[in-house]
Order: sequence, then structure tokens, then C-alpha cells
Amino acid sequence: MSTKPVRLFAFLILVACQSNTSMTVKGGSGGSGGSGGTSGSGAGGAPEPTGNCGGPGEACCPGSACKSDGCCVPAPNGADGKVCVAPGQMCLADGTAGACTKGSCVSAAGVPCGAVGQPCCGDNDFCSGKGARCSQGSCVACGGDKQACCQGNGIDELECRGAGNGCISSPSGNYCGKCGELDQACCDNATCHAGTCATTRPGFPDKCTNACGGPGQACCDSQEGSGCQTGHACVGRVMDVGGTCMPCGKDGQICCGGGGSACQPNLGCGGRVMDAPGMCGACGGADQPCCASNGGTVMVCQAGMGCITSPTGNKCGACGGLNQPCCNGGGGGGGGGGGGNCTAMGTACSGRGMGNPGMCAPCGATGQICCGGQMNCATGNRCTMGMCQPCGGVGQRCCQTMMGTVPACSAGLTCDPAGNCGTGTPVMDAGTNG
Repeated sequence: MSTKPVRLFAFLILVACQSNTSMTVKGGSGGSGGSGGTSGSGAGGAPEPTGNCGGPGEACCPGSACKSDGCCVPAPNGADGKVCVAPGQMCLADGTAGACTKGSCVSAAGVPCGAVGQPCCGDNDFCSGKGARCSQGSCVACGGDKQACCQGNGIDELECRGAGNGCISSPSGNYCGKCGELDQACCDNATCHAGTCATTRPGFPDKCTNACGGPGQACCDSQEGSGCQTGHACVGRVMDVGGTCMPCGKDGQICCGGGGSACQPNLGCGGRVMDAPGMCGACGGADQPCCASNGGTVMVCQAGMGCITSPTGNKCGACGGLNQPCCNGGGGGGGGGGGGNCTAMGTACSGRGMGNPGMCAPCGATGQICCGGQMNCATGNRCTMGMCQPCGGVGQRCCQTMMGTVPACSAGLTCDPAGNCGTGTPVMDAGTNG
């Protein structure tokens, strides 16, 4: 089952089979999926749900399913997901009204809604019956073979029922079918249980194949996948052409992709340059790569050091003090993203750029770099082009005024329309901006 976030938009699914090919879905005549889903025949054959879901007040089971013909409605008070109400209870959610009857609610206009073959409920955006989803204003059957994928628990998962079935992406929309095994379509989120997800025929769903994507094999061309099996990275690919799949992420292996997930936990990616993926290895010590933690979202070093940008990726070292490199701001990412941080009082990061961490330099005085914040220079100066320059005198820039609490110009001078101090006509708060 896929967990790929999917916007709950309407679509129709083509179900016509063509000869004996395994790919039976093609963009075009989208009407057949809708008509097949609106027959009203028992919610498209959806089975009675089981497990810790579907009871009154509980989260809906996959496919908007509730036990004992209850109704699946948006959670109250703006909470995420959908919850079940029992038959006979009121469907008071998102513009619905009336009692729940065999999975069907009643719209604000007094029309039954939510079950297969009925209009969508609410703002034309949800179905309350099991095995139903909203498609172009109508509730259609979902979750069965060649039917639209159901919205899992009412948030953003997509679900299908039946052994071996999964949600398949196609140009005409997502649909349920056999997927994930060799020579089958890739399951949603480019998932293959065997082989690698590859584009074998443009305009059709990607398929799982063993002809590419494995260790030492050519990288696959893929609309959604990475081109290699899980735990492998494509090396040597230029302009989306060529390349070879190699194991990645473990100690002594190349780095997988970029960011904090390039290596397994407690390893770091070092030596990465434009044409080289870098290698995973020991991390956290001085001049070693920063370690990835918290699922790769934070880059950390041993106590007393911080993560610093370098031309070959993040590395650990002393940073943030006066005349030391700027520490990376915000963590995360193998490329040193985020602004530079300085911890010493009266310092700010200067000269930071691509592969250059910048240095923590004195700030705020005349001729020094600007410190952070609006009043980022000492009195009698203002920040101009990143540097603190004298202000308020004749011919000088008007000082920043903090909404009139600080004079923009020296006594007897006024701030002119150009933002300079002189003897001309004053302008209200002219010195407030840059």
C-alpha cells in the first residue's frame, strides 16, 4: 500500500482491456470508470471492514469504510482525517445533515449523498459510504481491480483491496491493479517488490523490471523512480542519460543522493563534489563529515564543534566564535543549506557563499558588517549595502527611525524624498526603509 501524499482530485479510469497486454490503462476515454462506479451495486463489492477502525467515533477504515453500514465523515473541529458515525446518527460535518442510512448522508439541500451512485457530500469533496470516493461530483466505486484507488483513512493514503493489488499511477489517473512484481506495473510511489521501476513504454505506467537498476546494471529511465533499486545510487548519469547503479549508504559505499539521508544513521558523506557522489564513513569528529540524525533532518558533530559548509560537503569543526567559520544554520542537508550562525556577541557571518562557510566578524560599528535585526548598526550609523555607514549628517543617508522613536537626521536637518539629510522639505519617516 502506498503512502504517497495525493491530492484528493477527481478523475476517471479507463477499464477497457486491449488484447492480452498487461498494460490495459491508457489516457483518453475517461468515462468508463465513472459509469462502472455508479451502478449502486453494494458499494462496488467493498467488504465489511475489520480491525481497530470503523466503529462509531473511530477513524474510518481504508476506502471510507465504517462497520455495520455506518457513515464516514470529516473529523469534527477541523481535525485531520475522517471518522465513523453509526447508522441513525446525524452526519453533521462539512455541510452534511440528516441521519446516516446505509453509508449515505444527506446534503444541505436535502439530497441523499455519499454512497456509490450518489452525489458527493460536503463541498462536493467527500463520500461517506464504504468503497466509495468522490470523482467529478459523484461517488464512484473504488478499491477493486481496475477501479479508482480509495482514499485510505480519509487523509491522503491511497488504498486497494485484494491480494497483490496496489495503487498504480497512469496518465489518466490512479487505479487499482496487480503491481510491484516483475513485469507488472510499479505500485504507487514507484514501488517494486521485485526489480526496479522503469519507463518501458512512454505514456503507460512504469513497470518493474530486472533488465536495469540492479547493482552494476545501467540506471533505468523512470518517470517517478530513482532509476536504481533501493539502497543503490545512479553514478555517472549525465543530462538524465546513462549511468550505472552502485550500492550506497553504508560505510565505505558511495553516498545515496543528497541531503542528510545520503548515508545510514551515524555515518556522514564526505568528498562530495559536482562529479563525484562522495563516500559514507566515520563522522562527527574534527574535519570529518557531519553525522545525520533524526531521520537525516539534523546534521550533528561531537561536543564543542558545529557543522560547517565546505566545498566537499558539511564537515565538523570549531565555529561560531569571533574569526571562526560560521556554523551552519538550521541543520539538515549535505550541502550546507541555511544561513550562517555566529554565537559570539557582536559578531555576524560575512562572506558566506557556495561551498564557503563565511567567517564570524565584528559587526555594528562604522565600517563593519551589519548585525542582525532592523536596528543592526550602532547609533549614528545605518545598514547600507550590508555595511554600517554614518547617517544623519548633511548629505548622509537618513538614519533608520523605528517609527519615529529615533531622529532620522541631526538637529536642524530634515530627511528629503531621496532619503538623504539636508535642509529641504521633510518626509514623514523617510528614514525607516533601507
